[in-house]
Amino acid sequence: MHLSWTLVHSWQPEDVQCSIAMLEASLVNTSSPLQKREKLYLLDVGYYRSGDFPNSKMLLEQVLEVYFSFVHYAYKKIKYSYLNSYKS
Repeated sequence: MHLSWTLVHSWQPEDVQCSIAMLEASLVNTSSPLQKREKLYLLDVGYYRSGDFPNSKMLLEQVLEVYFSFVHYAYKKIKYSYLNSYKS
């Protein structure tokens, strides 16, 4: 992940393209919502920096979707445990 972050923020266009390829390949095997969000975000930055604005916008929407679904899940889990603590 650190290498992808470094390459996507590089001043060299070839490095940015390399990070895009690495992130696209690794995204398929990602099951964790947090890792998926991070990879989508870095991929979004790569597309933006390479001038591919339509793909950048699409990925930004996916990043926000993953983020808000995770926040909603975490809120429900906290609320459930809070309500169950009063039943005991």
